[in-house]
Amino acid sequence: MKRTLITLMTIMLIAQIWLVKSEAVDTVGRENLNFDENLTDQETKYTLNSNILIAPIFFPSGEEINTDEWLQGLNYYSVERLGFSDIPFHYVVDSDGKIYSVNRTGDEAKIDLNGAEGSSIIVAYLAQEGDVDFTDKAKTGLNTILLQIANENSIEYTDIQIANLRFLVNKTTKIAQLEARDVTGTWLTSSKKMKDHVKANYSPIAKKYHVKVVEAKSPDGQLKPGEIAIVELKLKNTGEHALYADSDSMLLGTKKDGKLSKFFINGIWASQSQVAILSEGDVLRPDAEATYQLKFKVPLYFGAQKETFIIKDGVGHTIESTDFSVEINVGAITEKVIEILDTETGYLNVRASDSGNAKVIAKVSPGERYIQKKTSDNGFVQIDLGEGELGWVSQKYIKRIN
Repeated sequence: MKRTLITLMTIMLIAQIWLVKSEAVDTVGRENLNFDENLTDQETKYTLNSNILIAPIFFPSGEEINTDEWLQGLNYYSVERLGFSDIPFHYVVDSDGKIYSVNRTGDEAKIDLNGAEGSSIIVAYLAQEGDVDFTDKAKTGLNTILLQIANENSIEYTDIQIANLRFLVNKTTKIAQLEARDVTGTWLTSSKKMKDHVKANYSPIAKKYHVKVVEAKSPDGQLKPGEIAIVELKLKNTGEHALYADSDSMLLGTKKDGKLSKFFINGIWASQSQVAILSEGDVLRPDAEATYQLKFKVPLYFGAQKETFIIKDGVGHTIESTDFSVEINVGAITEKVIEILDTETGYLNVRASDSGNAKVIAKVSPGERYIQKKTSDNGFVQIDLGEGELGWVSQKYIKRIN
């Protein structure tokens, strides 16, 4: 399979799009770059980038480089010719230390990169061919943007790397990829000093997440205790950050009063008061809506059982105005039901047989209810712990419900 190597210098020459020069500012956002936003729009990929990559890219020695115009050309060529969804960098710093934020999706844009570990926020540096180091002005700009990225994304200095970048284009499929190649010499020495700067000033900033509960739909009709009820929760991401499972942005439906939930499912819920909303691999992008199916156990409490939840993120911050209620109508059963009473220790031992000397196989909490299976003559009751497991508890600490 043939493929051709296109340097970033070649891309600049091929694009040949010279638009009106943007006003010079210290930090330039995408909105100030006169990009053509009507280009072919591929699906944007989001990810929780785990490291930062500094990437020197080179132009012919002595050639005048207008950064604004070059970025306009690169935007066109990346999308229209190479099939990227956007410019395949997050930031660009030029030799004057000017910082450009160039990717539409921001720091969470996923950019596929061969030869690099993890997923990277890419900071490109525009260098002249033959340069062996960053300019002093560029070092100042890079220190500023690297520290900002590290703090805003909780990326430590050990996860800052440096590499050269190349475009690899497959002639047959026309699919382009970025490839990272090792750098040597003074580039490495300077990048180490930048990492030391981040290390000395690192102070990560917790992100704030915003979600709107569009609808919470509980199941209709009566359900039997022990069944699994599916609650449909429709959410809209109203914040600026994508939401991911298994991260600080994971969403947890948390019982609002702080008490244990009657609907808890062991092995599925995050805790006895929290149900995870996002599953592995789920991503809820800014402005996107999605419906999630949450599992709730039908409890041994009869009639209409209602609990109110609020959504928290993965570090325990409450997301404002996210209350939702779950109501399950529980039908009566013929089996005998008992409830655990308060104990001196705050829990009750469950034993393998009807004896106070028998092995403890589990602990149950006051307020929990179980189906009674048997009684013994020496003051013990056998209960169904679920999943086929039975155990014995003292009659002294139970109340019969029916």
